[in-house]
Amino acid sequence: MLVVVELSTILSGLAKDWVDFSRLGHCYLPEVVWREVEFLTLRAVTEKEEKIAREFTRFFPDSGWQIISDMSPLPMANILEGMDMSKKARLLMGIAETVYDFTLKNPQELIVLVTSETNLKTQLKQLNLKNLAIIPPNQLKNWLKTGVIPPTIAETAAACDYTIAPPSPQPTDTNHPRLLLQNTSSNVFFPATRRRQRGENPLFIVIHSISAIVFLLVAVGLTWYLISPQSFQDFLRLPLPGNSQKK
Repeated sequence: MLVVVELSTILSGLAKDWVDFSRLGHCYLPEVVWREVEFLTLRAVTEKEEKIAREFTRFFPDSGWQIISDMSPLPMANILEGMDMSKKARLLMGIAETVYDFTLKNPQELIVLVTSETNLKTQLKQLNLKNLAIIPPNQLKNWLKTGVIPPTIAETAAACDYTIAPPSPQPTDTNHPRLLLQNTSSNVFFPATRRRQRGENPLFIVIHSISAIVFLLVAVGLTWYLISPQSFQDFLRLPLPGNSQKK
């Protein structure tokens, strides 16, 4: 089972909830949602949203979640062409196109979108995607708590002949993804790759600085030699400081 999480679900939970989501299957995040989370870490309307967004950017790199970025235009999208859409409407459209593409590319999988956005749910329901089920965050949390499969999930699974595995055991605190104290860099594109940024390593900074200085000196010396070979050779013959003989 592949679980797709969007912005309203992220903002309605905390790190413990996000960890629990992974108990149901592989978790995915539309790229447009990740971009919006990054935006909220700097310009959220409320302090609560900013705090949750920052916590999510710390959670994501070691979570095992993956970014999905491919989109497919919705069949009814031409109706909206030329319309002046709000930022939220554009975000929901981006999520819908990402989920639509993801569902089409995984016909053998049960895709579960977790969202509390009614318009997004309505938009995707019109597509009649056989292997897509949509539930709100509270139903997902209740499923994890009680083990009872939501009716929508059960019906969709039966329609596409998919067997739902029970949630994996609840992880202990030692299994929880490491929540870093420092904020994640805002230019991370695919945080799920868990790549360390070399620029954060002090040793790398020192080595990089020394290499840059050496390269600059070599470049200056080569240029000097090409322009005035005799002057360059005279410079090389000069005694080092402290080596000149006292008279």
